[in-house]
Amino acid sequence: MRETAQERLSRDISQIQRITKVSHYFIDAELNTSTHLVTANQTVEYFNNANISLKEVLFRIWANATQGFVKIHNVYDEGSQPLLYQTSEDTNLKVTLKKPVAPETSTAIRIEFSLSIPNWEFRFGYTDTLHNLAGWYPIASVYDENGWDTSPYSFAGESFYSDVSNYDVNITVPAGQIVAANGELVNKVALLSNRVKWIWKAKMIREFVFSCSRLYKVTSIEINDLTISSYYFKEHASRGLEAISIAEKAIKTFSSLFAPYSSSTFSIVESNLGGYHGMLIAGMEYSGLILVDEYFYYYSSERAFERVLAHEVGHQWFSYRVGSDSYAEPWLDEGFATYSEVLYYEFVHGQSEGKQHLNEFRTSYSNWQQYKNDEALGQSMEIWEDYPNSYYFVVYFKGALVVNMLRSHVGNATFFRAMQTYFDRFSYRNAKIADLIEVFEETHGADLDWFFDDWVFQKGLPQYSVTVVFGDSNNLVLDVRQENAPKKMLVPFEIKYRGHSEIKTAWVNKTRQIIEFRVDEVPTGVIVDPENIILCAKKIRPLWDPVFRLIISGVTIGIIGLAISKKRKTLHPPPTPLDHFLEKELRKEGSNAPQENHGD
Repeated sequence: MRETAQERLSRDISQIQRITKVSHYFIDAELNTSTHLVTANQTVEYFNNANISLKEVLFRIWANATQGFVKIHNVYDEGSQPLLYQTSEDTNLKVTLKKPVAPETSTAIRIEFSLSIPNWEFRFGYTDTLHNLAGWYPIASVYDENGWDTSPYSFAGESFYSDVSNYDVNITVPAGQIVAANGELVNKVALLSNRVKWIWKAKMIREFVFSCSRLYKVTSIEINDLTISSYYFKEHASRGLEAISIAEKAIKTFSSLFAPYSSSTFSIVESNLGGYHGMLIAGMEYSGLILVDEYFYYYSSERAFERVLAHEVGHQWFSYRVGSDSYAEPWLDEGFATYSEVLYYEFVHGQSEGKQHLNEFRTSYSNWQQYKNDEALGQSMEIWEDYPNSYYFVVYFKGALVVNMLRSHVGNATFFRAMQTYFDRFSYRNAKIADLIEVFEETHGADLDWFFDDWVFQKGLPQYSVTVVFGDSNNLVLDVRQENAPKKMLVPFEIKYRGHSEIKTAWVNKTRQIIEFRVDEVPTGVIVDPENIILCAKKIRPLWDPVFRLIISGVTIGIIGLAISKKRKTLHPPPTPLDHFLEKELRKEGSNAPQENHGD
């Protein structure tokens, strides 16, 4: 019996209640918007979820990598005794504990620090109109099977890898500043010297971020227990209001497909994100809050704006609901967040819109391939950092296309059941690609290592060519060749008849193989992978093409079938006048005729 949405929500709430032992941050910070300096006092009740006692705790200080500077003034334990600490490689702060913290227990660490904010358009920086503070405070690193994560900062992508935590944050800013943050605003308190303290509380998020500006206008709506807020500049009010509608539809869609959105708030914040290596940064995702570059509020099309929001909302599930190491395995969040765009269009605007969006990815990736070689999806940001364009096309576009191939192979029911199992199992935890594979194999009931090995961890794309060897009212024999980078795949073939067609599938895993299908009448054409599901370097149409149906009658079909039957034992029949005709027609369409492949 299928689980209802209410039952899933109840189970989701129970899951959150079970995960009660997490770190808790208490931060008091004041931002001087004139000097662009922050002074802060932070206490972390650090919870050790590792299976060993820890003698030290590693914090990441990301601001040091982004032209800012974090100065650590003092570090104390829960008894206000000074703790030894040291910084290394700019972004690591190692705090040595007086007493090891045992598994499943907590220890308090207080850090007094200040930081300067750089003047640039980025997720951490200020401009004439606003301040963005993401990655601004010392945040505990993840301790996993490899020890403390010390991945370097990534400008092309992300290197944010953290456990879920609870937050109580006080942000003091000059009066008139509007603060947008990823949590629930508990109160605002007027202070002396024309300052205001904004008091925020957030549960089960992976980091706390905020932006502030005197120019922000705010519109909020409440839907059941969820408040969606949009922060925008007054001249972009139309898009600011539109953002709420898009976010509402995206949250509803992904809640149904994956797992219920469990936070009480969600905010869309207009921002200045700038670019990197000539590429515009469209948006940035955080738990319960997304930043969207102002370009999409006044220059871009409505569709582009909608796409950016769908993508960033998708990240609420991929990298925040289920965490992942975005530096080591960027495909696990970016590939699936990009595919979330397809699901958004499919389930909000209709199946044809979803296919159109997917085809845009396919076209973009095919165009990119004219200049660059294909690369493996399972690579880390260490590979991509100096090649942000390649990172975008491979991890995002190819990444989404491969997710779609996985969905097509296992089927819709299994795909979405596997995704829901993935979220049931790893919500508020961190997962790896290996965990995703395990869930899909378990749900599918069959080995899928071949799929992930070929399509995620290996580079190169196949190139199919198909020649009809024989065809009559009982059998269709195809000579299928796979060049360039042969892979294993269950390939669909559309077999055309007069007035109708059918889909048959066959495993293709060699450079060349003969495939035979049983048929009930003489075929008029064959198309490999008619829906363009499989990502290929190039797909070459077989000589029996839909054009075939347009130029011959039923009588001619019989004659051709009889002629071919006489050559049944010949794998490479000599070209006929019909072949030459079709070859010319295909050239007119911009296609190439099938070429000989003398592979094994």
